[in-house]
Amino acid sequence: MPFAKSQLITLERKPHFADESFRSIRTQIDFLAVPSPIKSILVTSAVAESGKSFVAANLATVMAQTGRKVILVDADLRRPRLHAIFSCPQTPGFTTAISKKLPITNVLHETPIPNLKILPSGPLPPNPVELLASPPAHDALQQLSQQADLIVLDTSPAIAVTDAILLSHMVDGVLYILRPGHNSRKLDRRAIELLTQVHARLLGVIVNGMRADDEASDYAMSY
Repeated sequence: MPFAKSQLITLERKPHFADESFRSIRTQIDFLAVPSPIKSILVTSAVAESGKSFVAANLATVMAQTGRKVILVDADLRRPRLHAIFSCPQTPGFTTAISKKLPITNVLHETPIPNLKILPSGPLPPNPVELLASPPAHDALQQLSQQADLIVLDTSPAIAVTDAILLSHMVDGVLYILRPGHNSRKLDRRAIELLTQVHARLLGVIVNGMRADDEASDYAMSY
């Protein structure tokens, strides 16, 4: 199965600042997992077009490159992007398993990357929040945890809808994507405030879109 190489910079053979940044983020996450294991990570942002799907895809890739079994889940049931990045069918997927109560293994898609599988969104539902809050959704995530060493979930932005806030209770940690100049700092502060109010475990903030000559990196993780 082909994929959009321009989106998966962690697969490029030549050195790339962003590639090294993702590996650095992987190391930092591994350090955070020492006192408390991290087997599931949710990736979100304040608004759309912040690069959260791009970050989720490349983070899952570098994690799989260490030999861990990784499942990348498109839990953005409003504007899913992962199937386009990996050039795989959008359906069957996450919503298929939930609505039809299918075994999660029936809807997982292989990728060309060893140890990495993808669970695309599936058909978009009219009621994403209700679907994600349902017992079958909980069951699907539990099945995923039994199939992989790490689950990475790409979700909807945290400001406009409550999907990410709801799912933050079902994961071991949250990565927040911040893109300088893309939206107001007020929105970023509000999104992080919403996550902390529900006691989500915020692993860190990834700054997306920085120029390499700004901080010797395209991506950075802060706390």
